[in-house]
Amino acid sequence: MTDEQPSKEIKEESVKIDQFGFFTKKSSCDPHLSLQHSTITSLKKEKGQIKADNRRTEKWINMLQEENWSAYLTGKKRNTLKNRCRKGIPDALRGKAWFQLTGANALKKDKPNVYNELLGIKEAKWEEQIVLDVDRTFPNHIMFQKIGGIGQLQLLRILRAYSLYDEEVGYCQGISYIAGFLLTYMIEENVFWMLVALMRNERYHLYDTYISGMPKALKTMSTMDVLINKKLKKAISNHFKKLSIQTPMYMTGWIMTLFTSDFPFEYVVRIFDAFTSEGYKIIYRIILTLLKEAGKNVIQFNFEDTIKYLQKTPFIVRELFVNPNQLMIQSFSIRLKAMEIQRIEENYEMKR
Repeated sequence: MTDEQPSKEIKEESVKIDQFGFFTKKSSCDPHLSLQHSTITSLKKEKGQIKADNRRTEKWINMLQEENWSAYLTGKKRNTLKNRCRKGIPDALRGKAWFQLTGANALKKDKPNVYNELLGIKEAKWEEQIVLDVDRTFPNHIMFQKIGGIGQLQLLRILRAYSLYDEEVGYCQGISYIAGFLLTYMIEENVFWMLVALMRNERYHLYDTYISGMPKALKTMSTMDVLINKKLKKAISNHFKKLSIQTPMYMTGWIMTLFTSDFPFEYVVRIFDAFTSEGYKIIYRIILTLLKEAGKNVIQFNFEDTIKYLQKTPFIVRELFVNPNQLMIQSFSIRLKAMEIQRIEENYEMKR
């Protein structure tokens, strides 16, 4: 890897950078370029929203204090924490909140020298593949766009270190998107410990998504087949059955990257807020909600057009849901119990 040139030339006059660091095309109606369409009413609403956001941020700052945190994480205020995560964590505090919600902070504190020790190991089995994938990870993001730039180098070090730390998992391409996503919110070493927590904490248990055979990914998709039949309208589930639409045909990437690779970041961060708080069940909720909306549009399609539409869902999610709030509210309106998921997963294991 070198830092001689960017991986893709970006013409400054034709693009802008969004709030998450992605290059996007400028628009003549871009609100950042002109205030000519602003009204007194909209300005008042904006001012009110700023005040509400500030109050929410103050609550989170207080909640994240060491002397208060345990009461919210495992104590009497646990439901308050869950509800606040569902409403969305203030963006400026997301990195810290995720780090504490997953227990990654405790892991780092327990082994403060591990990351630097891993960086000092000269040979890594997966390094060649990691180098190739780093350049493919979020190439339109300002942090990762430049070949050999600081973002790519940090991502390389994180993935390399994790592959050495957890040899059972090693490395899988999907991990690079999750690590890159996290790196936009926290420092390099904290991303490493986030990966450790997400892989091994029982609430998330991602490690068997990436080990040989991808058993958790397969179990998730099989469970989704059952949930589609139980939770979605018969017209949608029957359409999938009639055309023999199978979940791996369109869902694998969603699961392997936790939606981070193709879905808009403003939606991904809200999913991750709930995921770090409540665990893997949110993945089922989000997929069901996506299919509930997308399914309405495909019931008259043939096999090929149905698959194409489902595969492009990440790119049209803003058309399906006006904003992330709508996606999250609809996902939590679906009646889905942890015990129900557990029974379906146990049946899957028995049939293997």
